[in-house]
Amino acid sequence: MDNITARDVVEFIWSAKCTPDDRSRIVAALNGKRKTDQVRASGQFRRGDRVQWESTHLGRVATGVVTKVNRMTIEVKEDKVFTTWRVSPTLLSREVKAA
Repeated sequence: MDNITARDVVEFIWSAKCTPDDRSRIVAALNGKRKTDQVRASGQFRRGDRVQWESTHLGRVATGVVTKVNRMTIEVKEDKVFTTWRVSPTLLSREVKAA
């Protein structure tokens, strides 16, 4: 199989050769991959783990403690403000302590 780049796929989608069925198959493949990645990533976290994530909503790196692990999301109680967030496990990482 040739090396196909993301640019090749985008060009194909916008071309006249791409049928609605082709687009549906591409979307289904992307959604399936995203779901698999989330389920795999959720298995790396346990209740009580300290985590961090880049919060576009807050405009900063947020930190907190995992309170619940679901298949598609991780519930995290944020430090200081005591807000609970549902975060995609693919966005989380173990908290890195400042030196």
